[in-house]
This record gives sequence, C-alpha cells and structure tokens, in this order.
Amino acid sequence: MDVYRSESKSTWIKVLAGAAVLGVIAGTIALVVKLTAKTEFEKAIAEYDDGDYVDSLRILNSLTGKLDFEKAEVVYYYRCKAINRLAERLEKKFDDELAAIFSPSENKERKERETRYVEERLKKINERVGGDLKIVQSDNAGRIVSGGKFYDEFVAKYKGSAYIEDLDFEELEKLQKSDPARLTGAIFGFYEKYPRTPYLSQLVGILFSNIDKMGPAVSDRGDVLTRLMIDYLRRYPTSSHVHKIFSCKGEGVNLRNSPGVQGKIVGKITKDEMLIQVEKSSDVAQVGDVRDFWYRVMNQKGQQGWIFGKFLSPFDVSRFAAQESEETWSFEEHFSEWVDSNTPKNWKHLEGAEPSAIGFFDIGAKKIARLVSNGSLSGLYRRTTGARAFTIQSRGRFVSGDEAVLFACSMGSGGYFSLTLSKDGIDVLGRKLPLATSMWHDYTIASDDGKFAQLLVDGELVLNKIPSQKGSEFAHPGLYCLAAKTGAKATIEIEYIKYR
Repeated sequence: MDVYRSESKSTWIKVLAGAAVLGVIAGTIALVVKLTAKTEFEKAIAEYDDGDYVDSLRILNSLTGKLDFEKAEVVYYYRCKAINRLAERLEKKFDDELAAIFSPSENKERKERETRYVEERLKKINERVGGDLKIVQSDNAGRIVSGGKFYDEFVAKYKGSAYIEDLDFEELEKLQKSDPARLTGAIFGFYEKYPRTPYLSQLVGILFSNIDKMGPAVSDRGDVLTRLMIDYLRRYPTSSHVHKIFSCKGEGVNLRNSPGVQGKIVGKITKDEMLIQVEKSSDVAQVGDVRDFWYRVMNQKGQQGWIFGKFLSPFDVSRFAAQESEETWSFEEHFSEWVDSNTPKNWKHLEGAEPSAIGFFDIGAKKIARLVSNGSLSGLYRRTTGARAFTIQSRGRFVSGDEAVLFACSMGSGGYFSLTLSKDGIDVLGRKLPLATSMWHDYTIASDDGKFAQLLVDGELVLNKIPSQKGSEFAHPGLYCLAAKTGAKATIEIEYIKYR
C-alpha cells in the first residue's frame, strides 16, 4: 500500500487550461508552485523512507521557506531525523577508519591519515546537505554525530511542537554515544519535561545501561529518579528491568565496599528505601543460615555499596499513591471534520484505494466513519513519527461481510501491528479471539519497544507479547484505519482513534 500520491499529467493540463480560460495567470503560477512543492515534499519523505538521506535532505532544504506553516514544520522535523540517520549510516561506513583513529595502539601517522580522510568526506557531505556532521570520541571509540544545527533551527521556529519530544529523545540517544557522562542528568531532564512520555521504557533502559557503563551519577536528582522508577513500575510491571529495583527490608542495614561481611561499611540503608541494582555477585554466599547473592546497589542519593540479598525485596509500588496526571495523547481523532464526504481532515486515501468506500453518518453530535468496501482496495492513512513506544486506542464495530482492518500502526522498516475485525471475532497478526464484534468495543494496542505489544479490549488485557510483523502491506510509518484488501467486501465502523 503506497501512500504517496503524485499529480498526473492530465491533472496539470486541466489546471493550466482552466486557469488560462479564466485569465488568472497569477493564480495559475501560484497553484503550479504549490503543487510542485507538494510533489517535492512527498518525494523527500519517500527518499527518507527508502534510506536515501542525502537526497532527502537536499530536497527538504530546498523546500524551507516555500511551504505553509504546518508542512514546513514537518520539513524541519524530517531534516533532523534524516541528518541523524545519515550520521548512523556513515558511522558504520567508516567503522574501520574510526577504530584506527581512536585506537590507543595505532601509530600516529595512520591516525592522522585516517582522520584527514574521514573529515574530508564529512566536509563534502556537509556541503551537499547543509549539515554539521562531525567526529566525536566516546570511550576510546569514534562516533559520527550531527552537531545539532537542524535541531536548533527546528526548536527556534516551532516552540511547543508535538514533534519536539521525539527529537529530544533522539538527542538523548546521541548523548548515549557521544557524551555518556552527561546522559543521566539529561534523562532526568527529559522525564521532568515529558512526565507522560511514551518513551518511558526506553528511557529506563538507557538509564540502566548507562549505570552499568558509567556507574551511578544521580547527584541531587534523587527525587526525579524515584518518580521515574515508580512510574516505570506502574506502567510496565513485567518489563525487563523491574527485577533490578528493590526495597530494603531492614532498618540500618550495612552498605559495604565489597561483597562479603569482611567488606568495609560505607553507609547504612533505612527500611523501605528504594535501591537499584548496579551489579550482582557471580556466586551465592552463606551468611548465617541464609544463602543468597550479594548486590551492589545505589539509593536515590547516588550512594552505592554492597548489600546481602537477604535484606532486599521487590519494590512495592502499591505503597505509593498513583501520580496524578492528565491523560495526554499526541492526537485524538473523532472524525468531526471532513475535507469532503469521503476524506476526514488530516487523512489521505491509500494509493490506488477507492475513496467512495469511506463515508460517515451522524449519531447525535458524533460523526461515525464507515467503510463499505465493494471489493476494491480501500483505507485511510495518517503519517506519525513511527515511534516504537506507542499506545493506540480506538472504538469500533463490525457490521457485515468479510474481514477488514479497524486500525494498524506501522513503524516503517521496524514492522507493524494491526487489528482486524470479522464476524467471528478479532485478529491481531494471526492471533485470533472470538468476540461479539457487532457490538461497540474499545480496543487498545500498546507497545513499549516496537517488538512486542499487548491488546486490551474494553480495558481488559486479552493478549500479551504479540510480536510485530514486517511486510509491504503497511510499509510507511504512520496510522492506518478502515482498510480492506482488494477482493474483500466488508462494512465496519469507527467512532474515534487516539495515539500517543
């Protein structure tokens, strides 16, 4: 399903001829410019999706200042994305040269030769794309990153943009490579700025990885660390890092500088204090009548040391009141505005789809979007960031006929998740459940890593650990809804769809 349309030659002829008849020459020129810009815009995004970041950047740069505010915002956003993806690709391409440049055993002459070679290549690429790619050192390894030029331009022009959170998270990922000493503080700053972030699971994963690599660096941000961990435990109680978060079972328990009772006491831990595992002893030890591991832990103040496992228990998040925060969504679509009778505002029909298959009807103040497929390809598409951590919630029902997709979320090359309705029940990528689909239900698909997702129906968890699927059906990152394949005849309805 290719969602990118281009203007046909006949459309151009009709537009120009019609304008000539009316004698509106200035209007014709403006329309030609607008349509050309639109075609170039779509081409730039297609180049990005295909991994041709240099050509994508060249087109995007040419469009700055030529589009309306909304489309220009997307142009500036994709410039940031493309320069980061280009940096990642170049880092792999120059892997041998970077290894030589930062190898402590390599001779000076080769280091200088390889440095000149990579810097010359980066200079030429920067000239082509208007970028600021550069070499940085991290832990005796060479990295290629952008200096933040495009990001700074985006933030300066579009303060408060919904895309900034995604770009800020990419800046965190860059710090993970280029400056891990600053990373922990940046993680806390990100969480304070975006307390309901969909990237929470990845954020905690990066934090634990950095703790393993750099050691505790909490400083005076212990309160933020506590809120972050409690939020993580609430939202992802079965995630991989949960087993590293403990409470102290005793009062005044000794913290030692090495595993074993011979270790020097470096502090005391109070009862119920939150502790995060930094390291675990390789062997079980006997202390008194108890056999357990020793754990190197840190508390919220960043104090660290070794504690015997007997004094640790899984952190009980139920002791803390739920953090009050308003539920926020990146967007909520209730299909209240339509460009025409077949196209909701901010959506487009799939390439080759039959627009007349989509329509709407009113129920009181609500507009219900309906798919009535007659065997032709049909479906709607809306571009999103393609984030791997997401939640989608929708309310829909099956009416008649064959199966049809109520909604799907694609991460592009990272795969997709889809929810299909039929008269027999629901299907999520081959996992089928019987359900009275003719009744209205709220469906939620949520993933914290883009690899696996869970399905909730009317708030109840019904499927877990659903693996994503790859294929050309939903190839481009974004949301799809009311989609039916060629040959399928089905009628389904949707009341709303929310995404974050």
